[in-house]
Amino acid sequence: MELSIAAEHRDALETWVDDQGQLCGEHSVGWLSRRPSKDVALFEAPGRVSFVRTRHFGEPGRSLAHVESRLLEDLRTRKLGVPEVAAVGVEPRGTSILWTSKVHGMRLDRWLDQPTAPVRQIVSRLGEELRRWHEAGVVHGQLFAWHVYLNADGSKVTFTDVEAATTAGRIAPWRRRSLDLAALFATLPFRKFGMLLRARLLQSYGIRSRELRRARGRLIRAHRHWRQRRRYPVTHRHAREVSGKEAVPWMLPTAATVIRERDGRRNLTLRRDSESNSEVWYGKLYPQPKMAADEAFHHEDLEWLNLPVSEVVIVARSHKQSVLWTRGIEPGTTLRDWFHRRSGDWRERRHVILKVARLVQRLHRAGFHHRDLYLDHFLIDDSRPEGLSLIDLARLREFPMLPTRCRVKDLAALEYSARTAQVSLIERQRFFREYRKGLPMNAGALWSAVQRKADRIQRHETRGGRFPVPCPSESGGAPCDSG
Repeated sequence: MELSIAAEHRDALETWVDDQGQLCGEHSVGWLSRRPSKDVALFEAPGRVSFVRTRHFGEPGRSLAHVESRLLEDLRTRKLGVPEVAAVGVEPRGTSILWTSKVHGMRLDRWLDQPTAPVRQIVSRLGEELRRWHEAGVVHGQLFAWHVYLNADGSKVTFTDVEAATTAGRIAPWRRRSLDLAALFATLPFRKFGMLLRARLLQSYGIRSRELRRARGRLIRAHRHWRQRRRYPVTHRHAREVSGKEAVPWMLPTAATVIRERDGRRNLTLRRDSESNSEVWYGKLYPQPKMAADEAFHHEDLEWLNLPVSEVVIVARSHKQSVLWTRGIEPGTTLRDWFHRRSGDWRERRHVILKVARLVQRLHRAGFHHRDLYLDHFLIDDSRPEGLSLIDLARLREFPMLPTRCRVKDLAALEYSARTAQVSLIERQRFFREYRKGLPMNAGALWSAVQRKADRIQRHETRGGRFPVPCPSESGGAPCDSG
């Protein structure tokens, strides 16, 4: 193995690797990232200097370590905060290896979890450092929250994983710079990095107050473009993915029951019996090959934010259609059907209404727009009201900052479906009071806008002959597809 070691790090690195590049001595390895094309590991041991090793696999990764090392050296000459290069080499199999010094500090997303963290100073310092990068003609390209480190007092900012960075002799155009800001906003949950902190970061970045609204629109467009590329890892996917001939048995199993069919989509239910237990799966069959994978990706997004969603079991796709199977709640039903059954238990109804309000508030604070937020798209456990989950995420959208029109549309859809589910006006107002807690909005104006939009939805459904919405109990108690 060819390993080129920097002179200033030779003595420290030789305690980890020998002349052939093989690891030596006792040590502990902490995996920071493990993917098929790349892995990143932290090597630590008492009395020795810590290093980070990055390995790029396969033929495309043969030169990536050298490219990243040259980028790091170039950025250090520009006095930008990046790790130091300790060694770079290539294994006979083609795997390239890069050793860098450990960044002493804490990741940005973990910094914001500290109860006594100086959040405003950190955000201002981050905006100033990012402006320095862009004024130097450097665009990071993968500026996720876990690629930003701050030292103990938050005064020094360091960016890692610069393999996708681009450099130029002049400031990058806004189209390129906005991708960095959109990636940073998207990987920081709204509950940690709210609207006021985002506006503060943009101001410290150099965008004046009167330009914030225009910058917000540009960021939304850049964020939408960035989300379509799906360039950041989410939580571990528990679902099994099948395609081709293996996917055919899962498209429409013989034991499955078709509950609803609309616009080429089918809602299915399937009971899986085994020796230990029996469970119910819900399926959605799409006429497009990518729709099921898109919805599974939305499930992972909400799981990453600790929002209750149904567990994805299987994603199957062929060249013409795709299906998504999720594990249902047993015994469970939709929230609309649950309100019909529990018409007299006001204490339990109030508990569920407050729980739904907090769930919708967290969804909107994270920047998500459901677009089909009806009571039929909440599953609840009949045995315990705490078991509540959100379903039908096929049309979910995410914004850096959720526009008011999207908030109003979601709340109006929920208001419209509540009117037809024997939910009283007092209960709907209780939901709204719980939802608007902590929101910097005019409550009266928001309530009026929601009522007007709900009235328009009701008139539209009446003209279309779909009012009132049929109770899910009439179709077997399984979730329906109102979108």
